[in-house]
Amino acid sequence: MVYGAAGAIGGAVARAFARDGARVFLAGRTLARLQAVAQDIRSRGGTADTAVLAAELGSSGVRVICLRLRLAAGRLTPRREGAVV
Repeated sequence: MVYGAAGAIGGAVARAFARDGARVFLAGRTLARLQAVAQDIRSRGGTADTAVLAAELGSSGVRVICLRLRLAAGRLTPRREGAVV
C-alpha cells in the first residue's frame, strides 16, 4: 500500500513497486488522481494488480483503508519501511 499515491512522490513509489512486480494498492484522498496513477501502471505492462482506495487519511480513514486492503489482499508482507505489498 502506498499512501499519498496520487502525488508525485507517492506515484513514483507505486510505479517503482509495480515495475518490481509487486501487487500495489494505492491510497489517497483524490480518486481521479489515484485512478490515473493506476492506469499509468497498467499501461506500462507491469504484472501488478493495482487496487485504488480513496479515503481521508486521518486515523479513521486509515482504519477503513486497512480493512479494505486486508479484505482485498489477504496476507500482507512487509517490503520496505513504511510500505507493505
